[in-house]
Amino acid sequence: MVDGDLVIRAEISVEAKGRFHLSGILHNVQGEPLASSQNALYLEPGTRWMDLTFYGLALREAGAKGPLTLGSVTVTSANAIPNALGPVYENVYKTEPYEISAFHDREFYRADLMEQSRRLDALSANGKRLWKCAISQTDHM
Repeated sequence: MVDGDLVIRAEISVEAKGRFHLSGILHNVQGEPLASSQNALYLEPGTRWMDLTFYGLALREAGAKGPLTLGSVTVTSANAIPNALGPVYENVYKTEPYEISAFHDREFYRADLMEQSRRLDALSANGKRLWKCAISQTDHM
């Protein structure tokens, strides 16, 4: 726990230097997803550590007492296109129980991300398509 945020540290064995992306989903005791976190760092070879920080207000509002489980986590190597996707590990870490009051109640504010959000909102409001995604379901017999 750091300043009311839940921080889970992951040990990464790096074989070649580069940029790595760690992402994880935190679950409650019923196995329901509560929050996600991601981090990206340039790492040198060797045993390294990356943090997943789960925002305290989100956990407080979800009533997360714990123990909480890191329900899924994966590491991606972002050194080339396409990214090298790593395996998804499930239920790899369980926290201790927490009181809801251990999680802070501060609203999120990071100036860089808030500015990026404002720019994206402005583009969207001006009718510019920011991305396109098509998803379909196929029945196989």
